[in-house]
Amino acid sequence: MRKLIILCALVLWACLSYAQESTIKTMQAKGLPKEAIPAKYFFEHQFYPPEQLKKFTDIDVGSSSVTTPDNSDLGNDTEHFFFVVPQPTTPDQDFTYIDLWMVDDNDNPRRIFHQDANHYGEHMALDIHLLSDVETRDSVYTDKKTGQRITRHMRKGVPVVAMQMQLYTGTMHGIVSTLLIQCKTGETTLLENQQPVGVLSPLSNMLMMAEFYMPQQYLLTTSTEVFSASTYEPTDDFSIFNHQQFTPVLYIYTPKGELVGTQQLPTECIDMVR
Repeated sequence: MRKLIILCALVLWACLSYAQESTIKTMQAKGLPKEAIPAKYFFEHQFYPPEQLKKFTDIDVGSSSVTTPDNSDLGNDTEHFFFVVPQPTTPDQDFTYIDLWMVDDNDNPRRIFHQDANHYGEHMALDIHLLSDVETRDSVYTDKKTGQRITRHMRKGVPVVAMQMQLYTGTMHGIVSTLLIQCKTGETTLLENQQPVGVLSPLSNMLMMAEFYMPQQYLLTTSTEVFSASTYEPTDDFSIFNHQQFTPVLYIYTPKGELVGTQQLPTECIDMVR
């Protein structure tokens, strides 16, 4: 029995390895650089030894994807896969610049973001979130028998990337921002001093499966308002005794970067004592 379990495990490992090689080789044959690493996997392992970045699987490829809808044809969804290509580092660089590539079912791989000294070169990319931006147009249908006019909402999604960027200072205190990349146009928007929290995908399991990806997704970010108060005169016991009034704020954005909601959370008093 033990030998059978080991044999099944080896077969599964071989299948996964072949699937990864087959998927990646297909994308590379269409133009994806050989140095490409699934985006989520890259950011989860970018501070690991370089050889670790090569150990991704086909599951990691799927984890770096987002599905967009198109109900001009029932169930015609598109899955978009995202990869990071680290650029060579020059001696005067403090961190590695990245290129971001996208591959989907209907098009060849293409680079959607290039970082250099003049293009977000002061920001280090730390994480990535993937969204579907759903665009809607009305289509009026007239029933030939009854003459009844029906308006159908034609929904088509396009992928959007939200990257967590930190102004590089050599410390952990650099300003954290959110960089929105419109994959369709290549336009970028920097939401300064706001950290991406995640993607809000509305609960859609009450719909039929063909409509699961139809609702608009939203980006959640957070920032913090801080007010410092100190009436303490330094003594031999403490040189600093500050009360930090710390108020987290939650923001809700459309994938295009339009603010649609703000929620201020309870204020805490955090003592800074040295």
